[in-house]
Amino acid sequence: MFLTVVALAQDQAVYTDSLQNSWQDWSWNSTRDFNSSVAVHSGSKSIVFTLTAAWGALSLEHSDINSSAYINLTFWINGGTTGGQLLKVYAEAPLGTSHPSTDLVPLPTNSWRQITLPLTSLGITNLPNFARFSIQDRTGSVQPIFYVDDITLVTNANPLPSVSLTSPAGGSSYAAPASIALAATVVTNGHAITKVQFYNGATLLNEDTSPPYSFTWMSVGIGTYSVFARVVYDAGASVDSTPANVTVTGSTPVTINVDAQLNRHSISPMIYGVAFASASQLLDLNSPMNRSGGNSET
Repeated sequence: MFLTVVALAQDQAVYTDSLQNSWQDWSWNSTRDFNSSVAVHSGSKSIVFTLTAAWGALSLEHSDINSSAYINLTFWINGGTTGGQLLKVYAEAPLGTSHPSTDLVPLPTNSWRQITLPLTSLGITNLPNFARFSIQDRTGSVQPIFYVDDITLVTNANPLPSVSLTSPAGGSSYAAPASIALAATVVTNGHAITKVQFYNGATLLNEDTSPPYSFTWMSVGIGTYSVFARVVYDAGASVDSTPANVTVTGSTPVTINVDAQLNRHSISPMIYGVAFASASQLLDLNSPMNRSGGNSET
């Protein structure tokens, strides 16, 4: 008798009484206390957040996360004694690339409200490089203090597979005619993988039906290309990787080495002299010859 144990994915806590799981505070235009007990949803602490300038945000960052394992971002928020704050939420994947934001309804006064944002609404579904999200002022002005607690990434019970292009690296440059090695890794998430396809834009270059998934694109001409991998799974569904932009140039870089010690020659003393010198001056200067020339002669 064989027993198969399947490890179930778990929700990822972002903040519960303190920042969890290596999440970091990257907020701006604000003061914040991650150890406040003034207003708490659960546990003993919450985040108290004060905007100090327009467009400030509570912003939390993490090294790249594969978002296919998650379905929602949830948190509890409290508008404090004033309430009515107007905020929006947006995410970055990869870091520095912002996706469409979602506006929150005005915050409640002196009470907690749970916010559940599907990752689809943040534009970061099934991406390998989800790295940051921000709860930001959307009025362009300073707003009253508010509180945030119990921030969680909720597990997707049926996550899609994911595929990452591991070669080439984005921004790579090659000399024509180029040979470009393409390679990809796949996280199956319990799905049956049929194949991985490699594309240049809309053009299928090749496909591989078994790992390690790879292909060498040969004789690539001069130009700029956008390549990506597509995993085909189950009954023909597919998920794409983040593309990588590569450039093929027209020449191979040349290395020039200069040896300053090679083929050295002494300088002839006949090239030295003094213009219009007398015999005694030439003797004093030990100059080999009296030169003639210059503007006064021409």
